[in-house]
Amino acid sequence: MPVRDRRTLVGAFVTVAAVAFVLLAWQRPNPFATHETVHALFADAGGLAAIGADVRMAGTTVGKVTGRRRVGDHAELTLELHPGTATIHRDARAEIRPRLMFEGTAYVDLSPGSASAPRLGAAVLPLARTRVYVPIADALEVLRPRSHANLRQLSRSLSELTGGPVAGQMQSALRAAPALMRSAAPVAAAARGSHSRELREAITGLAATTRAVAAQAGALPDVEDSSAQTAQALTGTALDSSLAKLPAVTARVRDTASALHGAIAELTPLAADLRPAAAQLAPTIARVKPLLSAAKPALAGAGPLIRNLRAGLDPAPAYAPAVSAAMAAMEPTLSTANDSLLPALAKPTSLGTPAYLAFLGLFAGGGGASRPFGVDGQGHFMRFGLRFLTGAGQPLPPCSLLAKVNQQLADQLSNAGGCTP
Repeated sequence: MPVRDRRTLVGAFVTVAAVAFVLLAWQRPNPFATHETVHALFADAGGLAAIGADVRMAGTTVGKVTGRRRVGDHAELTLELHPGTATIHRDARAEIRPRLMFEGTAYVDLSPGSASAPRLGAAVLPLARTRVYVPIADALEVLRPRSHANLRQLSRSLSELTGGPVAGQMQSALRAAPALMRSAAPVAAAARGSHSRELREAITGLAATTRAVAAQAGALPDVEDSSAQTAQALTGTALDSSLAKLPAVTARVRDTASALHGAIAELTPLAADLRPAAAQLAPTIARVKPLLSAAKPALAGAGPLIRNLRAGLDPAPAYAPAVSAAMAAMEPTLSTANDSLLPALAKPTSLGTPAYLAFLGLFAGGGGASRPFGVDGQGHFMRFGLRFLTGAGQPLPPCSLLAKVNQQLADQLSNAGGCTP
């Protein structure tokens, strides 16, 4: 090959290599550096350029959007970050923002997240961590003819609402708003809590309660019916009657409480006096415990005796009428003995001893006098008549005289021949 042609070919090769080197240096300043790739899911990526949109972090370009694909109804973007960019964590946030207000070429604003969170790595940043701006076309949807009519109707309603006396009332409310806000500030601070988490915890608890109520939605009609019945009962005459009686009941409760307080005041000294006795009672209880322990076998053995006694007492109701009749038949005799015989036997004699002791001595002496006597018992038997027993002798006492003392006794003695008719 001629030298000139070789020089031309080498020059062309050098020129191409230089252009390629410049392009490579522009696209990859450090060809040996590693790029971090981030995948993020967005609701809509229509505002981004087809390829090459900037990825910014704190207003500084840190990479490019190198790819996007549809995943269901959403768009997944591939973000290629420059070497040395901060590590992207799982709590990172990404937002598609326009360069101008509502419009213009958009870019991705990326926040790396907190260092305490795990590294995102090959995972996809979920939809909950991304946001998309509202394009001006969507914002102007409100200006369609139907929306115009709705806005005009809303304006007329606001005009009617704020016209007349309402305007003065609203002005008064606005003038009082600063003072109201100042008064509401301590209330808001108190509602927030001393640790700034009480209100959040209360709302969390309310949410749990709401979910529980929603889960029991089928039972709410029954609860409503019961509540309606309760409300109807509360608004009826029964509640009025109860409220009318409430003062008297309250007064009685107050009097009872006063009496109880007085009783407690009187019992307090008694309790103080009983403390020494209670302290002395402890040794007695300790000594009684062995006795109770020893009594356990006897109590256990008393079961058959109690059963036998119960078996003997069970028929007792059946014999009660007969026993009652016998007691009724004995009542006259017992009354006679109680009214005449027993007082006579208990009456003191001339010697000062009761009469029944004299009778016993008399019978003892009579028994000795009536014994046989002699070597072979040839003695006579001494017989005692009624005179010996009564002291009345012959003739017998008149029955009429005895009737004055006790008619029933006189009749019995008359039948036995113990008195003179």
